[in-house]
Amino acid sequence: MKQIISIVILILVFCFAASAQDESNLPVCILPVAFDIYGEISPIDEKARLDNLFVHISTNKDLKTLIVLKLSKSKSQNRKIKRLNEIAKYMNFRKIDKTKFTLAILEDEEEETTFWVEPMDLNLEQLLSGETTNYKLIKTEEFEQKIKELFPKK
Repeated sequence: MKQIISIVILILVFCFAASAQDESNLPVCILPVAFDIYGEISPIDEKARLDNLFVHISTNKDLKTLIVLKLSKSKSQNRKIKRLNEIAKYMNFRKIDKTKFTLAILEDEEEETTFWVEPMDLNLEQLLSGETTNYKLIKTEEFEQKIKELFPKK
């Protein structure tokens, strides 16, 4: 129920912000779109899904992406770091414009990944940072520096 309320609030905020910027005073609603959502899958399948996202973003220059990664609390720190590094290495391999991607990372009971696609002028990261859940936001161009801060060795 809490998630549904959060989603409704996000929609209302985006609709209000879009309407406020529209000079014609007509109701306008530009929302981020969940491009893909999936649970725990193989690295090969994840690369295929990332490829779909990369193609979509590269053919739509006015879009950016928020990748929300819910990492399983039951997985080891090394496994979580390995997965994040695999994603970063794949972005490097595909020569993706990293300025168009932000990662929001959260530890949860089960793994889930969501690719949010949004217009460049929207800022979903700011809304996520105000949530009660503690997402750790990382710009992909800063990933290499932030990985050690994200999961410090115990």
